[in-house]
Amino acid sequence: MVEADFLRLMQLDERLRVLSQLNLAPLMQQLGTRLRESTWQHFTQQQAPDGQAWQPSQAALAAGRKTLIDTTRLFGSIKAVTGNDYAEVGTNVPYGRKLQEADDWMFLGMGAKDWQMAETETQRYLESMLS
Repeated sequence: MVEADFLRLMQLDERLRVLSQLNLAPLMQQLGTRLRESTWQHFTQQQAPDGQAWQPSQAALAAGRKTLIDTTRLFGSIKAVTGNDYAEVGTNVPYGRKLQEADDWMFLGMGAKDWQMAETETQRYLESMLS
């Protein structure tokens, strides 16, 4: 019994060692790409990350177009930046922050589907590294 427990402990120790030295950059790149695509969907579906529909802007209604997609400058500026332990999605367009903070047009962030995707992809990645 003690011998079996010791063997399990040694296996756990080896897995923890592997995890501590794990290069997460490929996972972060994948998550960043998927989150950028999800953000693009917010524009095309005209909804916030939580699925709440955007309030149409007066300019979009008058022109018969979608909200926040006029010149596509903001849409096209959505980029993912990743490192070994982070994935960020954002924009460098100066008015992006003001629009993001408006109650009617949140376009950045993670909704329930995004969290589920991140959890699933992380689990797959870690399992592939440990097998």
